[in-house]
Amino acid sequence: MPLTLVQGSSLGAWGSATNGASPANAVAVTWAQARTAGNLLVLVYASDGLMPVPAGWTSAVVALDFADMEIVYRIADNTATDAPSLDNNAATCIAWAEYSGNTATPLDVTASGTNNTVTGVQTRSTGTTGATAQADELAVAAWYISSPNPGSWSGQTNSFTEVVDTATSTGQDITLAVAVRALSATGTVESTATSSSLPAPGSGNGLGGAVATFKADAGGGATGHPAGRRLGLAGGCRPVEIGREGTRIMRRPEPEYRYDGGVLVPRAERPVLVVGGFERPLGV
Repeated sequence: MPLTLVQGSSLGAWGSATNGASPANAVAVTWAQARTAGNLLVLVYASDGLMPVPAGWTSAVVALDFADMEIVYRIADNTATDAPSLDNNAATCIAWAEYSGNTATPLDVTASGTNNTVTGVQTRSTGTTGATAQADELAVAAWYISSPNPGSWSGQTNSFTEVVDTATSTGQDITLAVAVRALSATGTVESTATSSSLPAPGSGNGLGGAVATFKADAGGGATGHPAGRRLGLAGGCRPVEIGREGTRIMRRPEPEYRYDGGVLVPRAERPVLVVGGFERPLGV
């Protein structure tokens, strides 16, 4: 199952913020509600100066040229570390979101690309990743413009949906766009976006893109049960571990041991089918 968006600064949507017209202002992540421990937190920032990775977060991918754009992530623990404040005295845009249904080690593949030769350039690819490790993943793509002429991004290719498009107004401005895609098959990942305006020619101006994919927990949520396995009752109300609906798992019959020539030996496992939340023996 794909990862599910929980919240940004409001429920069910990504959050975004800039330091507006004053590069001296810090810009902070704010959440609509408490985070759920174990969920995936994704933060994307683009800045006109080098931005350190926030404490407690991990860099997934960086597009670094005349601006610093980075996709970072962490596993939520509902502490203050989930909500960092970023400040490097430079024009900065940020975007963030919480997702559920991730693995404990969610990062899979990444790519990035930049271009400081701005003449005639209005599009930028994220670069192409290597093949993803599994089918169900979340792809997060981002693009920036560093220029006195702020713009916007549109036309993301390969089924990416834009969720954030924001810009500063500091003079040397940063534009940041983020787009996402729920993957359902393995393969490489890439997207291209088009800017509404060209970066101004000159040193310090340019644009770039990057993408990172995050793995969904294959055992989670198919029938509305919590991720992984849960306890059910079967075979005379004995507690057993069960899998997702319609999946086959191996269970030992009760009792798990038998006497053979006076020696206690384990019984062989037998296959069962999970139906309606309970095991149904299939026979051997």
